[in-house]
Amino acid sequence: MRQHTAASLSKHPHQCQPERCVWFGGGRGSEDARTTAQIVAFRSLTAIIPYVRVVSWRLLLGTGHQSMSTRTLFILFFSLGVAFVGFAQYYLFRKFHRLIRRSALQLWLQHTLLGLVCIFLTLMYLPYVLRLFYKWPEHEVSNLILYGALYPFSLWGLASVSTFVIVFVKDVGAAVLHLRKRLEPLPMSSRLPPQEAFPASRREFLRWGFGAAAASPMGIFTYGAAVGKERYEIVERRVEIPRLSPTLHGLTLVQLTDIHVGNFMKQEKLERYVRVVNELQPDLVALTGDFIGSSPEFIPACATALEKLDAREGVFACLGNHDYWVGARSVTAALEAAGVEVLRNEGHRLMIRDAPLNIAGVDDPWRGKADFDLALSSVDPNAPTIMLCHQPDLFPAIAQRAVDLTLAGHYHGGQIKFKFFGFAVSPAHLITAFVEGFYRHGQALLYVSRGIGITGPPVRLNAPPEITVLRLVPSSTVG
Repeated sequence: MRQHTAASLSKHPHQCQPERCVWFGGGRGSEDARTTAQIVAFRSLTAIIPYVRVVSWRLLLGTGHQSMSTRTLFILFFSLGVAFVGFAQYYLFRKFHRLIRRSALQLWLQHTLLGLVCIFLTLMYLPYVLRLFYKWPEHEVSNLILYGALYPFSLWGLASVSTFVIVFVKDVGAAVLHLRKRLEPLPMSSRLPPQEAFPASRREFLRWGFGAAAASPMGIFTYGAAVGKERYEIVERRVEIPRLSPTLHGLTLVQLTDIHVGNFMKQEKLERYVRVVNELQPDLVALTGDFIGSSPEFIPACATALEKLDAREGVFACLGNHDYWVGARSVTAALEAAGVEVLRNEGHRLMIRDAPLNIAGVDDPWRGKADFDLALSSVDPNAPTIMLCHQPDLFPAIAQRAVDLTLAGHYHGGQIKFKFFGFAVSPAHLITAFVEGFYRHGQALLYVSRGIGITGPPVRLNAPPEITVLRLVPSSTVG
């Protein structure tokens, strides 16, 4: 699959037709559509994950996520995050302090290095305080602040926590081995002097190897910010819709989700994505929520960019949880003024090529109410239905209704995902079974897109931004 950097499109607009990766999804015997049985099997192999999910959701939501204000939740969990990052950096500083003190460096040089590290950690920690108490930055910042402050701060916070985990696990392992040696001493005949048990060359190799492992997160996450976040993929899939009219064969639907307009997704960058979508010549465009990152100041920029979307049969959208954080009414008004039809627990009957097609959308459950029955009350029950829903965890409830295809996002495909021996692991897997791709429940299909934006650290690893192109076909035409 060819990857493209969004920033390069403005210079080479003729390169906006990339080689597409075509996977069949949604038909009989589809290997890409994961069934409920497969999900259950995966959970049985990773039995701890469902329990972690339950604990995570209970800690996050308590008895009901609507009982606490958004501001209170933000302060609570951001404070916990700040405390954890602070502890991680303090732990690393203590390790560095011990290393410097044991070195052969002159005393003045030791003090200088420790002082510089203290200044660096203070500067890297200061944005957390500004964010918590002053909600900085609320406005668009200059490129100087973006690349000179926001990126280094974000990358260091993520990398330092990862390095802390590596160092902490190593220290715990060393402590366990040391305790074991003290409790279970070796026989006298098997004891060797330290220099024979661990040759100097081996000790040096292990020391350098551990140092490289501890330093690797900064390099990995820098790559994720500079490359992984910028190289998007256009993913084209054929989707079998049983009730689709033959006249709608090949109907093109392009999905964008999780845009998160802000300092890491400015208006100019979103406009480049819009140009790519327009060159795909879609019949329909579906926008499945999270238009804004964290500040309502970016609503006009988002609407201005999306106003340039061009689809023959219309642009439709639903809201995401971030849109409620910044103001659902403001986001809705701006999008509708830009020509985007925002579906808030409502549906429309479309006539395309003299054939019926329903499109519906529900509110995000964060502060609204996802009323599926209300959204479907005005659609044609005999026509195929596409549901726009930001959070894929609502799919089991949607699948109990006459909905053929559900489009969602929310989890960014994990955003930061590690692959081991064919298995993908990300924080999203601790929360949901619907991370990315196709899922099937009975005859209903769900597609979860990775989206194009980011939340939290401006990094993507093994989860590149995605523009989804769905070609709808009747079931009888798929072999």
